[in-house]
Amino acid sequence: MASRPSVRVGIVGAGFVAHIHGEAYRHVRGVDVELACVTAARPERAQAYARQFGVARAAAEIAAKVPSSKVISMVPQSSTSAPSTILR
Repeated sequence: MASRPSVRVGIVGAGFVAHIHGEAYRHVRGVDVELACVTAARPERAQAYARQFGVARAAAEIAAKVPSSKVISMVPQSSTSAPSTILR
């Protein structure tokens, strides 16, 4: 039997929209999604997000996580910025 494809995801931001992304990643069908790392401007929010969503690591800087992730969800707190997802 063929194994399911998998993808590692890094989350940039740990606010409201990041929580929506976290929930959405739990419901992706046909692909095993691992939330590998989260980073945020406020490290305590990244740590809380990691605990809530079972993220392997909360990093202080984005550079610490980007190389290991194939998908990066950027969910800034600014009202002028829209969430984006980068596929590598």
